[in-house]
Amino acid sequence: FDAGWGGVYYKTLNLDDQFKILHPSPRLAAVHSTPAGERFGVGIQNVEQISDRPLKDNLKDIEWLKKRYPSNIVGVSIMG
Repeated sequence: FDAGWGGVYYKTLNLDDQFKILHPSPRLAAVHSTPAGERFGVGIQNVEQISDRPLKDNLKDIEWLKKRYPSNIVGVSIMG
């Protein structure tokens, strides 16, 4: 936030440590379109979807951010 960022968004928090998180490699994939037979890129897909950090560590960081920057936006995903 000190650099001027308006907000922070956390990737999906890991609510349950029963499952080992295995991240794919590569983590980004190109999305292509082929209208009229000509292939071109239309976007990037991020396939890394869940944090492998313990929930308590993420919550501690989020609490620190909200105390230090109470007016800034902090968003969090909780895979449903």
